[in-house]
Amino acid sequence: MELRAGQFALRELTVDDWPIEQALSHDPDVARWTHYPPDLDETQTKRRLEAYLVRAAEGLLQRFVVLDGARSLGTCGAGRLQSDTPEVFYAIDRSARGRGAATQAVRALCAWLAECGFDEVALETIEGNADSERVAQRCDFQVVSSRTDQHRGEQVTLHRWIWKVPAWPALHETRLVP
Repeated sequence: MELRAGQFALRELTVDDWPIEQALSHDPDVARWTHYPPDLDETQTKRRLEAYLVRAAEGLLQRFVVLDGARSLGTCGAGRLQSDTPEVFYAIDRSARGRGAATQAVRALCAWLAECGFDEVALETIEGNADSERVAQRCDFQVVSSRTDQHRGEQVTLHRWIWKVPAWPALHETRLVP
């Protein structure tokens, strides 16, 4: 499966995408703001991707690699696919940030989820992650709640954002590519 995301493409993640998965695990910002396990080696990275494929086959989540041509920029996806409100997530490599890849990926994921029949989509940010908050705002998410939780052994405030499917039929310029 592949989704168009503006100038970028989202292709279903495979075990062969382990280099970008490993690179993201070594990015201090990704470790700080996401649930990516830090500092994975090649074997750990491939095991993580194999475990993901099992969960994807069960219909629990779907992950994609974010591409600019043949270059992998990061990963994104949607979890909680068996709930009423799936949750999108993303991580973009440091060298590719600031180009709109995360925003376009989230828009593509929201459009895809709307086409799958979901009425709303969630996104969660850790307080202080201004870059992800700007992505959520650019994608028309609204903060609906906040809670305190643990992240990597520290107490943090998590903000839950919701995007509601618009009433108009054209959802951005995102299309499923056969």
